[in-house]
Amino acid sequence: MTGFGSAIGKLIDNKAIEKTSDILPLLKDINSENINEDLNTLIVRLDNIRNTAKKIGNDQRMYFHFFFRELFDRRSDGYLNLKDAINEAFTQYERKTR
Repeated sequence: MTGFGSAIGKLIDNKAIEKTSDILPLLKDINSENINEDLNTLIVRLDNIRNTAKKIGNDQRMYFHFFFRELFDRRSDGYLNLKDAINEAFTQYERKTR
C-alpha cells in the first residue's frame, strides 16, 4: 500500500496524472499476454528481493513504488503492460540498491 501511495504521489508530482481517481479508468486497460507467467515472475522478483535485502519491507516498498510508476506512467516502457512493468521495476530497483 505504501509503495502504491508513494508511486501515485510521484506520478502526480511529475504531472503524469492529475489525481488519484485518474488511475481507475486505466485498470481495465492493463494487459498481460500470460497472467500466470507474469504473476509467477512477480513472485520470483519479490523472492529475489527477500533473499538480498537488508530490510525486506523497505526494499519491497521501493520495488512496488517503481512497479506502479512503470504501470501508470504513459512515458514508461511498462505503461499498462504487467510483464514489462514487473521487469522494468526490478531493473530500477536493482540500479537503486546495487
